[in-house]
Amino acid sequence: MTTLKDKSVLIVGGTSGIGYGVAEACLKEQASKVIVVSSSAERVKKTVERLREGKFGNGDIKGEFIDAKDPVALKEFIINIGEIDHVIWTSGDDVTEVMGFPNVALGNAKGQ
Repeated sequence: MTTLKDKSVLIVGGTSGIGYGVAEACLKEQASKVIVVSSSAERVKKTVERLREGKFGNGDIKGEFIDAKDPVALKEFIINIGEIDHVIWTSGDDVTEVMGFPNVALGNAKGQ
């Protein structure tokens, strides 16, 4: 059975609703790092605090303030974030416009 044990997960739109639920589930499944991203710095701060207080696991919890509608800022963030095992996009923003999905080449998605 595949698990998230020792995996890193980036969740764009991870501060509420489904995204928050995914963050919580990743921690429960022993992800080593969970990064929640939102366009609201206040929501990022509150979500990171809430996840840490929930004691869902020992994973490292980080938050980032990024406007997912800004392709330049998003690309810079992705390039600088380091290696990530899984990306979850629950933001209401259209990923096809921002990053070119579904027609983006895998190498481009990895910033290579």
